[in-house]
Amino acid sequence: MPKRPRQSSVMQTLVFLCQWEETAWSLTQPVTSMVQAICSFNIIVSGTAGNQAPQLFNCPASASGVLIPPANSVAVLWTPPTATDDSGTPALTSTFQPGSQFFVGVTPVTYTARDAAGLATSCSFQVTVTQGTTGNQPPQLFNCPQVITRDLPSTSNQVSVFWTAPTATDDFDTPTVTPSIQPGSSFQAGSTPVTYTATDSAGLSTTCSFSVIVIDVTDPMLVGCPSGATGMLLPGQSQTTVTWNPPTSSDNSGQSTQTSTYSPPASFPFGNTQVTYTVTDDAGNSAMCTFTVTVTSQSTDTTPPEIVCPGNQEVLAPNGQSVLVNWNQPTPNEQATLVASRTSNTPFNVGRYAVVYTATDPSGNVGQCSFYVTVTANDGRAPPVINNCPQDAQTIVYETYNSVNCSARYTEPSSIQAGVAVTVSPANSSPLNNYAIGDYLIVYSFTNQQGYQTDCAIDLSVIQGVNICRCNPCPDPACYFNPNDDQEFYCPNAQTQGRRKKRKAHWEETVEHQLEFTCACEHGGRCLETPEGDVTCQCRPGYSGILCQHDDILKVDVPPALLGEDACSSSPCLHNGTCIVQIQELYTCFCLSDWTGQNCESYFEVHHNFGGHQDLERVEDRSGFMNWPTLAAMGLLVLVILILSITICRIMPRISGRTKTRPDEVAFVN
Repeated sequence: MPKRPRQSSVMQTLVFLCQWEETAWSLTQPVTSMVQAICSFNIIVSGTAGNQAPQLFNCPASASGVLIPPANSVAVLWTPPTATDDSGTPALTSTFQPGSQFFVGVTPVTYTARDAAGLATSCSFQVTVTQGTTGNQPPQLFNCPQVITRDLPSTSNQVSVFWTAPTATDDFDTPTVTPSIQPGSSFQAGSTPVTYTATDSAGLSTTCSFSVIVIDVTDPMLVGCPSGATGMLLPGQSQTTVTWNPPTSSDNSGQSTQTSTYSPPASFPFGNTQVTYTVTDDAGNSAMCTFTVTVTSQSTDTTPPEIVCPGNQEVLAPNGQSVLVNWNQPTPNEQATLVASRTSNTPFNVGRYAVVYTATDPSGNVGQCSFYVTVTANDGRAPPVINNCPQDAQTIVYETYNSVNCSARYTEPSSIQAGVAVTVSPANSSPLNNYAIGDYLIVYSFTNQQGYQTDCAIDLSVIQGVNICRCNPCPDPACYFNPNDDQEFYCPNAQTQGRRKKRKAHWEETVEHQLEFTCACEHGGRCLETPEGDVTCQCRPGYSGILCQHDDILKVDVPPALLGEDACSSSPCLHNGTCIVQIQELYTCFCLSDWTGQNCESYFEVHHNFGGHQDLERVEDRSGFMNWPTLAAMGLLVLVILILSITICRIMPRISGRTKTRPDEVAFVN
């Protein structure tokens, strides 16, 4: 009998793009009635981000209920599962909802989560309902509300809230449902619990609760905030009492707390003090108002107290130690509060320290003085070395003009040593600050890595300026200012930078050396030099501007007596020469290049030869004819030449011995 062919198994692999998990499947297939062939294969599920099926979490394992006659169904509750997806929130559906009616028996409930791509995930559990006995079960409540939230109106302290009341069932009769608060009741700001109770005739009860939350979103109000308050200090007082009417607060919730930085009556020092009122309700909403209390003195005192510091102190520190330094504390010349940067009889290490005393009088005026405590040592300890520190007792006077063209107010000290840290007091002091008029004491402190310190005290006095050149707006010392405009200046060297300069004759260099500047005034204007070396132009009538560069449209003939005439009033210097008065009757003309003479009337020409040297030749004024002295000299020169020519012609034959006589001549014999 021939043998039956044996069936062979086939291994297959299928790939599904679904979930990231691997599932093993087994296939049992009968080959004959007595023989089975078994084959198996793996289903590998894989995928990438963006095409994954939703995931379900917290799917109930089961749910149950008890049916109490005469009811034929019972409501069963459970907590629904939650779903997430990589592409957004999936849609969650179920065959039954919590609280649905179920009959006696087992009923499957399925939840399905489906994303926008159509991918879905499901989970299932069973609801089991059993038959109960009659009359021993408490009532059941359905559709109990969740948390209810409302905003409190801005014009009221309460709001009416409505909701749908839950329903109740019982296995014996119709239960009574009683709420702690009825729908439509008024609620104030905050959270209020609401409880429903269902009670049957047997006294069995069931409750459910939820919260009504009313949120206050309106800020409270401050009414009647003062615009300000004032007080006056009497002589000798440092503070005075000031009172005012405080504001009142209100809030829609009816509950608020008001605070303030000062409460009337309160004591205030000289000057301006800010007072702030703040009101806050129970929800944390707040409002604020601010006003200023101004205290003045009975008599305006603008004079700072005078204070004289002791002289500089110099001591020697023992090897490796600090030393105590003592001095007598200065006393202000009036009632004032005295504050010292360092106190007497305290230890000082090696270095130079600026001790600053500050006296403040009741009017707020401040006076300061300073001195140095220098501690040296013979054991190698040394403080930092600094540069650009003013000498002791030297005051830097700076004229302020509130101009961006002004240079630094003082030269900032510095140290070239490595590892030296620098601080400045008062903080943020800088030579570029716009200081108001007054006196300032600025201390720079340099500390090396060994902790030794060197201070530099700068006594800066800021005054109102009348000449903007005093704040050094020009890169070079030469500076022209306008007495009629304290913001206008002219820098002659800056204006000529980059131009080719003409070679100056010897007489020009001599004049400029005597005058120490080249006058840039135009139209015959006169240069007037201040003791500080600055220059202003005194213009002739009809001209104006910082350099007399403007030709005024309106010409006015002013009598000489009103001009205060002097030797330069007639403008004797020609060709834009500058006239300088020596005394009332005498003057000196300083001429521009290429002109010379007492009144700058003669012209110089510069000739070049092939050797590259320049020869200077004076040429008289070419604007007129020859005068009679010149003609007389030329005539005399011609006469002399004629006489010499005749004389030479007469004596030359006699000298040579070649004399000849005509026939009609008779020799004359002595």
